[in-house]
Amino acid sequence: MLLILGTGFWGVSFTFVKVGIGSRSPYVFLFYKFLIAFLVLSILFFKHLKNISKETFKIGIWYC
Repeated sequence: MLLILGTGFWGVSFTFVKVGIGSRSPYVFLFYKFLIAFLVLSILFFKHLKNISKETFKIGIWYC
């Protein structure tokens, strides 16, 4: 059942990707894709993000 569900999501997302890349640059498409992912995950894990100190954030950026 999960394989069928995964195939369905892939098929739908393939159409969106094809339209998104066809109308603009692939880099613009990737920017919006990761921006949406960032916003959704920030909302979902807000409680965990509140506990991050400035020092931890700096180290995370440095090793990125």
